[in-house]
Amino acid sequence: MAINRRQFLCLASVASHAATNSVRAIPEKSERLLASAYQSSQSGAYGVALCDTRGKLLRSEVLPGRGHAVCFRPGGEQLVAFARRPGRFMQVLDLKGNKPSLQIDSQVDRHFYGHGCFDAAARVLYSTENDYQNARGVIGVYDAHTQYSRRGEFPSYGVGPHEIILHPDGYTLVVANGGIETHPDYGREKLNIPEMRSSIAFIDSRDGSLIKQFYLPDSLQKLSLRHMAISQYGQCFFGAQYQGAAEDMPPLLGTVSLKDGLQMLPMSAVQLASLKSYISSVCVVPGTDIFVASSSRGGEAVVCDAKKRSVLQVVSGRDGSGVAAFGTRLFYSAGDGTLRQYAQQQSRWRPEGSAQQIDTRWDNHLSVNAG
Repeated sequence: MAINRRQFLCLASVASHAATNSVRAIPEKSERLLASAYQSSQSGAYGVALCDTRGKLLRSEVLPGRGHAVCFRPGGEQLVAFARRPGRFMQVLDLKGNKPSLQIDSQVDRHFYGHGCFDAAARVLYSTENDYQNARGVIGVYDAHTQYSRRGEFPSYGVGPHEIILHPDGYTLVVANGGIETHPDYGREKLNIPEMRSSIAFIDSRDGSLIKQFYLPDSLQKLSLRHMAISQYGQCFFGAQYQGAAEDMPPLLGTVSLKDGLQMLPMSAVQLASLKSYISSVCVVPGTDIFVASSSRGGEAVVCDAKKRSVLQVVSGRDGSGVAAFGTRLFYSAGDGTLRQYAQQQSRWRPEGSAQQIDTRWDNHLSVNAG
């Protein structure tokens, strides 16, 4: 069901009104929370968990399948966990009261790609989805004020949309189209590697129109753009996963903005080799042009300066993947259940306290609420 312009404008108008009211509802002081999908080390069951910034487990809830990314609703009332591709569920958790969680299933001819984001008003949820019969990416539009009823969709302007984030202008959506065709009948098999084409699209959420799209050059045709973070200044940082030969070492990180276009970040052969052609997660240090990108395959995270276009530091962590930052703190989660915290001291991030470990395997992403 495509959403028309009139429906978009109506929903956007309600969302704008809701934004004015939601700001007043946010407490002046709110505890920071970290959230991630996980797999139980004992039972093998999948779930989503919340921790405080000391790594103490506060709450966990079983999911119907493996989760991927999680997304806090602005205002702190809810948390949404998305199924890993080609999963068909997203789970909404109530963080303020005792309401049971709400499971939202994809349409029969769609599946989720593991990521989503809210609009600034906390009214509309956008999710990356696959129209697999037609091999095209779409953005599902859900109204959070009506139990996440699906209001329609618009194109992602590419194949295999993965992460989606909201631009600081409040209405532009930035979507990483990974370029890889998949179909539920073939599980996670990649069906079009020789012809794949990856891009980052800037989309107007008010009517679903394409603002601008940036493609990788032909020389990087086998790079799949997956994960992103964006600064308050509109600079987007992205990480890629390479679908070519293991001995190749293409650039994996870059920046993109409407003003400056798409640029890859230069890295040494040693640095690229340590990332094993795979970026798992990306976060930005708020208020800066510093971003962090992790590689679960390489067991390392790199801290990069987008202005200087250089790698500032390498942080090691076996099976480390999820990264999140706020203030002068960086959090790094791993598949062995550890959660490490780093404090910024001058231009370096240094371990703070001992790593916390719980009986779980953290999944690829780590999210922090707005506080």
